[in-house]
Amino acid sequence: AAYCGGLDCDDDDPSVWPVDYGANPTSGWERDCDVFLDADATETEWYANHVDQPGVMYDGTTWHMFFKGAYWLDSLAIGHYYSTDGGSTWQMSADNPVVEDTNQQVLDWDGRGIQTPSPVYDPNDTTWPYKLYWHSYNPNFAPGTRSIGMSLSSDGMTWNKYEGPGGSIQVLEPGASSFNDDEGPGAPYVFVDGATYYMYYKAKDIDLNENHILLASSTDQGYTWCKYNDIDPANCTIDPTPLLTASASGLDNAITFPVLLRDGSEQA
Repeated sequence: AAYCGGLDCDDDDPSVWPVDYGANPTSGWERDCDVFLDADATETEWYANHVDQPGVMYDGTTWHMFFKGAYWLDSLAIGHYYSTDGGSTWQMSADNPVVEDTNQQVLDWDGRGIQTPSPVYDPNDTTWPYKLYWHSYNPNFAPGTRSIGMSLSSDGMTWNKYEGPGGSIQVLEPGASSFNDDEGPGAPYVFVDGATYYMYYKAKDIDLNENHILLASSTDQGYTWCKYNDIDPANCTIDPTPLLTASASGLDNAITFPVLLRDGSEQA
C-alpha cells in the first residue's frame, strides 16, 4: 500500500524525515499524508500488493504519473495515473498496466522485475514525443541481472516497448566483467537539456561489491546511449566513471534512485 498515514507520518518517530521543518514552512519540507494513490484493496487488480516508485511528467496540458505496482512481490508492472485539471482529480489509464514483463524469466532480459519508471516528454520528437524508461531485474538472465529498457507513445496514453527484429531492446546494458556497472544498470532518471538526453542510473561493480551512481547521454532523442567516462567521454565502450560511490561516501554501500533538481544555474 502507499506508505503514508502510519509511521511514515509520525513526527515522534526519529526515523521519519524531516523530523521538524521549523516554525516557518518555507525553511524545509512538509509531508502531505493524505493517500494519493493506494494499492487495490479488493486484491483483484494487478496493483493489489503495493504501489510505489512514482515518476511524473507534464506535457503542457496533462500531468502523467507512472508507478510500479504488483499483484505479487515478484510480479511487477508499471501503471499510468493522469490528471487533466492541474492535479485536482486523477484517473487510471485504460491501457494499464502500460509496461509488463514477458513472464519468460529465463529467456528474456525483461522477463521479470519491471520497475523504476522515468518519463520524458520531448515535443521535438514528432514521432514518439513520450518516452518511458525503466529497468528490469531478472536474476535468471546472464550476463548481468539488470538492464534499462524504454517504452514509446505518440499520445502519452498508449504505450509499446521499444523493439527491434528480435524483440524489446535494452537501451543500456550491463558493462563488461570488472566494469563499474557489470551487474547491470537500473533506476534510471532521464531528463532533456537542449538536444541532449541525460540519464543518471545506479549500478554495481560485482568484484568490488561497490554501488555507484553513473551517467549516460544520448544525442539522438534517447534511442542510443553512451556511458560517460571522464577520461574519454566519446568512447562508449570503456568503463563508465562513477559520479558517486556508496562505500567511498559512507553511505553503507547502498545508494539508488538518483533524481536531479535544477534550480537556475545549479543542479543537485
